[in-house]
Amino acid sequence: MIRGIIILSLLFFVGCEPTPEPIAFGHDECAYCRMIVSERAFGSRILTMKGRTYAFDSIECLAAFEYRGDVAKESIHSRLFQDMDDPSRVLTLPEAHFRHDPSVRSPMGLSISAHANIQSTGRMLEWDEVIEFVVQEWRLNK
Repeated sequence: MIRGIIILSLLFFVGCEPTPEPIAFGHDECAYCRMIVSERAFGSRILTMKGRTYAFDSIECLAAFEYRGDVAKESIHSRLFQDMDDPSRVLTLPEAHFRHDPSVRSPMGLSISAHANIQSTGRMLEWDEVIEFVVQEWRLNK
């Protein structure tokens, strides 16, 4: 009886998809720069396969964190971004479109934002281009 309960419990937990913790704006600390995550339009997260959530105050901090290898790429389940046009909406990496527009100031100053739709102003970037841009601008080393 107990053995069956243990086996069913293990099967339940193995089959579960990890769920990201929501960002507690004004309270959570950025996993990269340690600033308080306060601007909803720029918040982003990494969710690991084991269910750990890392919060970031900007897309550039998430990109730098990933580039630096603070979490192994193969252990990343998903990357989540607040939609700049509707900050209550969360976008995953395949659906997010990234824009660099110097007229929009992000918390870390590189002016990168995520959008559900391709924008007509600014320069649109793919995720690998976002990482490359951050690495070049911040002169990051691994």
